[in-house]
Amino acid sequence: MATENNSYNMKEVQKQFTKILEKFKHTNLMSAFPIIDSEHIEKLETILKLDKTDYDSEPVECCIHCKSLYLVTDNDDNDECVTCRNSLNETETHASIFHYLNKYPDRK
Repeated sequence: MATENNSYNMKEVQKQFTKILEKFKHTNLMSAFPIIDSEHIEKLETILKLDKTDYDSEPVECCIHCKSLYLVTDNDDNDECVTCRNSLNETETHASIFHYLNKYPDRK
């Protein structure tokens, strides 16, 4: 599968951060006074709870002309390519980032 070719897997990264968080909590629990700032631990907990989205499986849009992913939407909901400035609402949608990378391997 295409996810195996990535240098990182977001689920694995989240597991590692969870392990680090547990170590931080354990360190603070076992010490006479908190070694690691409690606010940092709370912020990390909040981030881990909020970020459950699997961005790798979300649809991706690219410019039809230059195949760039760098698109901006103006106030009138028009999509414009920032890279080539040649397309207005001329985008192509892919099922996921992996579909896009498989179709355009030179864009890595």
